[in-house]
Amino acid sequence: MTQSGHITRLTLEDPDAWAALLDPGEDILWQGRPALPRLPGLNRSIWTVVGVLSLPLALIIAIFALVPDATTRGVLGAGSGVALGLAGWWVIRAIRMNRTMLYTVTTHRAIISRAPLGGTGWVNSDSWDITSDMPLHLIEGPDVAAIHFASREVWDGGHMRSEPVGFLRLADPTTVLAALRQAQSLDRVRRDAVECQHI
Repeated sequence: MTQSGHITRLTLEDPDAWAALLDPGEDILWQGRPALPRLPGLNRSIWTVVGVLSLPLALIIAIFALVPDATTRGVLGAGSGVALGLAGWWVIRAIRMNRTMLYTVTTHRAIISRAPLGGTGWVNSDSWDITSDMPLHLIEGPDVAAIHFASREVWDGGHMRSEPVGFLRLADPTTVLAALRQAQSLDRVRRDAVECQHI
């Protein structure tokens, strides 16, 4: 399995720029982004971020107003602040993933593109050749799913470990899996054609 990476200047939604990045005869089968958290009325505005960040503060103020014992107030306030702070971090991280990442399945490759500065600017893309024997692992969750199709070695606390690579936070994994399998079928056809030429 081949992984390649490159950095280029484009907007994540610019079809002309994407056409320039594809090889001759390569077409896009599917594109999408990591799904946003499924919270009522959630959007990607600054007010969402402000609202999420204000939740821990609001609960801590309520605890201090309703609980008379200072020690209990401190423990409950700190615990609530940490828990809600982590929840706020999770929501903000998902929003950022949605804004700055784009997944692409082509007739030849699976591509993960990241735009660190937002929807425009320098885009870093990593791609993996889709072969007929590429393993596809669907991991389903309550709201979203992931599809792993490769792995990479990462340094973790003094030793190397294998980490799965793929598309995360998929709202419609069935469609993505179908596109990946279509690309695998096309690779099988290309391989068969090459073998026939050598017979």
